[in-house]
Amino acid sequence: MVRKQIYIGADQERALKSSARYRAGEADVVRHALERDLSKDGQESKMTKEQALVYLRARAVEIAKRARAMPHRERDWTRDDAYEED
Repeated sequence: MVRKQIYIGADQERALKSSARYRAGEADVVRHALERDLSKDGQESKMTKEQALVYLRARAVEIAKRARAMPHRERDWTRDDAYEED
């Protein structure tokens, strides 16, 4: 894997955090979005960087709207629970 550092807007940050709650984490959300949205049938997208940025911003807003509509559930476990042995 290659480490990337990106700048995102406040709305995108809220959408990312909200979406990450239901997945493995923020990095997983970004990787999944890139795989799904920037490749078609195994071929590279012909999007320019600007088009990709506009598209990803729009998707982040859409995800944020959906996330706000979902009921919030508190988790009932801690990270340490995942490592407990029986």
